[in-house]
Amino acid sequence: MGFFQCRKPLSNNHMKLIAESCPNIKILNLFHPPGPRHEVGKLEFDDVGLCAIAEACNHLVYVNLGGRLHFKDIGIGSLYLANGDLRYCLETLYLTKCDKITDTGIIHLKKLVSLRTLGLSECGANITDHGVVALCELPNIERLYFDFLINITDISLLEIGRKCLKMSVLSLEACERITAFGLLAFSGKLSRLTLVKCYKLSWEDVMLIVKSCQNMSRLILSSSMKKRMPKADYEYLKINNRWGSIFWK
Repeated sequence: MGFFQCRKPLSNNHMKLIAESCPNIKILNLFHPPGPRHEVGKLEFDDVGLCAIAEACNHLVYVNLGGRLHFKDIGIGSLYLANGDLRYCLETLYLTKCDKITDTGIIHLKKLVSLRTLGLSECGANITDHGVVALCELPNIERLYFDFLINITDISLLEIGRKCLKMSVLSLEACERITAFGLLAFSGKLSRLTLVKCYKLSWEDVMLIVKSCQNMSRLILSSSMKKRMPKADYEYLKINNRWGSIFWK
């Protein structure tokens, strides 16, 4: 069995059973959709359950734990500590809304040397530059989703932009503390960029980075920024003889 998916509440015992029954799975999608969480109660797995998966499932390539709220830094650390194999095969990891993890857990992730996509959107105020800067040590990272990480600043952007040379997708919705100074570290790299509710950025700032990226194909921006651009370019933007799309939120 190469794929396991479940959107319902799962206990630690459930996770242990998955680990025992499906040690060879490559895709684990446990995304829990938004909605009332009172029905989860004691069923929701924590570090114990996540550690069981990490120890037994050594071939995982894709893991989505979005919306699972009870595991902490120990569980995140198990992804590279258990048997060591996940360090070299895990390519995609989504931790959206997993708000009990902190900088300590994020620092563990730098050991996942095959990681190409990392989603940390809405992981809470406990994630700061201290943890995010460590991600610049990921040699193969291409896509980062940092939406609503309100405590990251240009410090993170400068380090990642300068050292992660394969970056192509960056999402920074509601990262209110970033400025054009940090964003320019990604000059020439990006094909997709999200800058919704980044209030310190002007249309001129956006154009400065966009025009440096020859492969830019998709921009997602705040609708309040419309007034700062020519009317004719509301939905499409011509960059170095290529047309890219603009989406407004």
